[in-house]
Amino acid sequence: MDAHNIEVLPLADATINDLTICSSPSGSVNLTALFGLSTTAGGTFSCVSCGSGTVSGNSLNYTTAGSYTVSYTVGDVTGVGNSGATCTATDNATITIVSGPGFTLDLPDELCAGNGGLVTDFDTFVLGGTPANGTWTYISGPLGFNAATGEYTTSLSSSGYLTVQYCETVLVYQILVRLVSSRRY
Repeated sequence: MDAHNIEVLPLADATINDLTICSSPSGSVNLTALFGLSTTAGGTFSCVSCGSGTVSGNSLNYTTAGSYTVSYTVGDVTGVGNSGATCTATDNATITIVSGPGFTLDLPDELCAGNGGLVTDFDTFVLGGTPANGTWTYISGPLGFNAATGEYTTSLSSSGYLTVQYCETVLVYQILVRLVSSRRY
């Protein structure tokens, strides 16, 4: 009787999500912003339908507003003892870039969580627009964002990255703010 060892590799997760952003007519998008919560890092992005846009590493570089479809492929996560077998996963997502909103956002890079209970009014970050005409949406991150008022209230456990979205008619900004603890003992 012959004995064989079979290596079972973990599944790779290539899930990427569509994204709509408002931006200048040219620029770049960090494609890791498309990752879902369980997306396996370390894969490769490529253009499926990018028009004049190009993918370089984890960035989509574009020269005009419009829609760009990218693909993300990630292989097995171990790579140890692999005897020719590969476990790969691929997903596609569309990035829609809307040119020139009637507003801009002046956001801090970080918000201090403090000892909790601190309230930040995100409407104060909207410049040149009318916050009453826009809507806020909580996307992910620490809880405490009130989409109806545009206010975020910290708690002692507020840390990580908060992602919210501001929409004014068809123009959308997705916002990522890092929350840091400032408790002192």
